Amino acid sequence: MRAAVIGASSESLHGIKVAQQLGYDVVALDGNPEAAGLRAADSGLVVDITDPVAVFAALGDAPDIVIPVPIGRYLTTTGVVNDRFGLPGVSETSARLCTDKYEFHRVMELHSLRSTTAILIPAGSVDHPLPAQFPVVLKPRFGSGSRGVTVCMTSDELENALLTVLPSRDDLIIEEFAEGTEYGVDAAVVDGALRVILLREKLNTPLPYRQAIGYYSMPAEHPMQAAAAAALAIAVDALKITSGLLHADLIERDGRAFIVELSARPSGHHLHDLFTPLASGVDPIREFLLAARDGADAAHFAPSASDALLMRFFDFDHGTVAAAPDMTALAQTVDLVEFEERIVGREMIPVTNGPELMQRGFFIVRGTDRADLGRQADAVLTAFTFEGA
Repeated sequence: MRAAVIGASSESLHGIKVAQQLGYDVVALDGNPEAAGLRAADSGLVVDITDPVAVFAALGDAPDIVIPVPIGRYLTTTGVVNDRFGLPGVSETSARLCTDKYEFHRVMELHSLRSTTAILIPAGSVDHPLPAQFPVVLKPRFGSGSRGVTVCMTSDELENALLTVLPSRDDLIIEEFAEGTEYGVDAAVVDGALRVILLREKLNTPLPYRQAIGYYSMPAEHPMQAAAAAALAIAVDALKITSGLLHADLIERDGRAFIVELSARPSGHHLHDLFTPLASGVDPIREFLLAARDGADAAHFAPSASDALLMRFFDFDHGTVAAAPDMTALAQTVDLVEFEERIVGREMIPVTNGPELMQRGFFIVRGTDRADLGRQADAVLTAFTFEGA
């Protein structure tokens, strides 16, 4: 059996490993010759993955599966490959609707999941009609990782933000800013049926960036579980997603779920490969590959774990980190499940996007409830020492 990976960043490593464990020979494709997945796969090919023709030429014969991995705009290439070879997973149509935020907004509006309009500012343009209501979000039409996303509370703030980016090399959009508690969801679609794996509440930085710096796992009885599943079922149908993994960002509004974004691929930031399996007992990629290989009955997407977990990133916003915590001492008061830091000796600046935050590392703690998790996270963060302190 042969599995392909299209986009072999470090986020692909888990999928490659799982596929190899299941007996697949993995070929990884990426335009970056230094991509980590090229070395981890059984064979690595340096290919421009933005060009489906080049990808087909490199692949040769049809693979048995394309491993779903976190990727941005060029999820569309995975869709093209799946369509050509009749493989399970995201289609080109669904991938384009997910990765194009303007078209995504239009589809959500058509299916009554949004009630406002989005304003498109084409690349190279300096003209921009102003929205009627604020606050709004200014963001790239394509892309992921929260880069270039800014919340503007007033027309003056929007005008100032636009002055710094226009004319832009890429399309931008202005859309409604949804206020409320934010959640992330990991899910799968198998034989056209939605399977929700994990709901997690986000811990965000203040406006204007609202960058996620932590995730709390939510119990099965949490009231947003049903609201999230109901909204996602409509969205999955509207986006024509009939097979594959997905993740979504949601806002709770009056007991209902407002879908901010949805993408038909696994979540990044060590969620799909670490936090989600720990919090739910489900490894989404493993189950997807099992369903593709052995049939839907062989896969188990229903959550089987119930521990309260918090994944927390290092969002220090000033100072130079002198030393990490004494792990032996920390273990006396903190149930530390995972710990990975790359910040000792580095000067900390305010966090404005996901990739910047991910470079710093993270930790996961297990607790009895939200308050206990928060106490433990504070204990970890305050155990770092800074130069001059």
